Amino acid sequence: MLDTRFSTVFLISDSIKDVYAELREKFDNHGESRRIDEVSPDVLEFLLEFLCPFYQAQRELEGDQYPTINLVVLWHKQLKRHCRPVASDSPHQAIIREQHLEWLNRKIKIETLHKLAIFLWPKFRQLRMLSHG
Repeated sequence: MLDTRFSTVFLISDSIKDVYAELREKFDNHGESRRIDEVSPDVLEFLLEFLCPFYQAQRELEGDQYPTINLVVLWHKQLKRHCRPVASDSPHQAIIREQHLEWLNRKIKIETLHKLAIFLWPKFRQLRMLSHG
């Protein structure tokens, strides 16, 4: 199987969610319901809700018409907050969030340059989200 960009998979999954009922009916009418039996609308909804901020971050950080280095810390903080389990999460959902939080902590290293970029960007100069540590 070819590697597919995350954004493509996200958008296709979002499209499936939007037409799930119609797909289910068409597969049922053609005796092909097994093709969609293992796609749970609730799981699909959670995954899309969970992955949406990652998609938004990717889109914004890929920008080529504006600087993006000043956005790295902001998105990192936002995604880490998003990955913290919430009371309404099922045990499986909480595990997904925790694993992604661990992945973010392992993969994304905020450097001094990222922090400086925030303070050099006029719009963000007054942010107080960074600790001295």
